[in-house]
Amino acid sequence: MLYVIQKNKVLLGYRKPRPGKKSFMDNKYNGAGGSVEEGETYEQAMLREAFEELGIIPTEYQQIGALLINNKVELPVYIVTKFNGVIKETDEMKPVWFDINSIPYCQMVEDYKIWFSNVLMGQEFLAHLHSNENNNLHSFLVEKRQDKLQQLTTALSGILRQKQQDEKEIVGF
Repeated sequence: MLYVIQKNKVLLGYRKPRPGKKSFMDNKYNGAGGSVEEGETYEQAMLREAFEELGIIPTEYQQIGALLINNKVELPVYIVTKFNGVIKETDEMKPVWFDINSIPYCQMVEDYKIWFSNVLMGQEFLAHLHSNENNNLHSFLVEKRQDKLQQLTTALSGILRQKQQDEKEIVGF
């Protein structure tokens, strides 16, 4: 997941409903992002999603945090401060700039109220989120620690490599 931040403004995308691809994020504001394709790292997936969903190529960015959902590593969170290209609306999202003091939390997925302020403040974090099968949040913990983020980044890379290796072994038996 990525967020473009410039001059006290953050770029959020209004997620458009797509035929045949219902999501709990439809009709809500959030960051650009999606799944990791085979052979990609999380960073490569973020770069691809930035282009696919916003029409930009990030040139300066950093991982600021990560979301751990229901004790499964789900996704790293990136801040983009510089990019090439022109931000554009795509089939998946309509980009909208917001002042960092006027974030539309009521039009976002529930858990943003818990961890998104860390992104806006540039504070490294690890958010542990627990939700039910309907994606309703029932418990959370946000850690603001750089060492935890480094540990998680290492774990994310290892899990991704293992998953890709397992998939290759299944296909290539």
